[in-house]
Amino acid sequence: TSVTIPNSVTSIGNYAFSDCSGLTSVSIGNSVNTIGVEAFRGCNNLTSMSVDNGNTHFDSRNNCNAIIETASNTLIAGCNNTVIPESVTSIGRGAFKGSSLESLKIPTSVTSIGGFAFDGCLELKTITIPSSVTKIGGVVFQSCSHLQTIYVSKNVADVGGFAFNGITSTCTLMVPKGYKSIYRNADEWGEIQNIQEYGDIAIVGCNDLLPSELRLDWGTRHQTGRWAEAIDASTGEVLEDVVWSSNRCVYLATDSYYGWQNLNSPQQFIEAQYPGLATINVLT
Repeated sequence: TSVTIPNSVTSIGNYAFSDCSGLTSVSIGNSVNTIGVEAFRGCNNLTSMSVDNGNTHFDSRNNCNAIIETASNTLIAGCNNTVIPESVTSIGRGAFKGSSLESLKIPTSVTSIGGFAFDGCLELKTITIPSSVTKIGGVVFQSCSHLQTIYVSKNVADVGGFAFNGITSTCTLMVPKGYKSIYRNADEWGEIQNIQEYGDIAIVGCNDLLPSELRLDWGTRHQTGRWAEAIDASTGEVLEDVVWSSNRCVYLATDSYYGWQNLNSPQQFIEAQYPGLATINVLT
């Protein structure tokens, strides 16, 4: 179901479309000047969001499939297909609550994440929190039952209560080398039972976050999803001009190329082809 808010409407109330599982698309008219708290929470099939270009209070800049409060650059509502623009500085309370979002890249322009922002995102599997984020609200990842990995930087963000409620034993927190004890002793972060360290570079895939070196036994395969990126561990920024390489034991495949030579963007899978161990390295 698609909903278009006409130009005659000026306000959308709190929880207005809450748990509307049949809602797939929403368009906001140019006269809406107020959108209440968690207006689109639980709309787990919502894939498209847009705001009329004439609206001076909200926007969907860069066709981001989200609603952004223009004056504050706060993303107040997102959906399954949201791409956060580099100009957004904060993610609002309950912005993605109950969505079917699987993964999300948070740009380094973002400095805060509101409470309940990803609460109940049952399909969310991995997320990277860049070093720019200094404050994270409470209950932010509550009940994200499929969240496997949270990637964080050397900047230990202040986190509100019950941030990881329900996932402390199932989720892995990936921290920079030398920061395991720091996160273990930090409020809320330390509640996560499995904390692991990575090196100076990490590989981030659609479904995974990996150390800079991934070792594969013969005959095993690692699924990377549609893409993979190299991330600077200290800043959370994507590294440009990265060369992907492997030793003789590895077979790299993309949609259009098969072979073990260097690839700029490995896709689909990385598979060990010969006996022994294979190591994939990211070189800058």
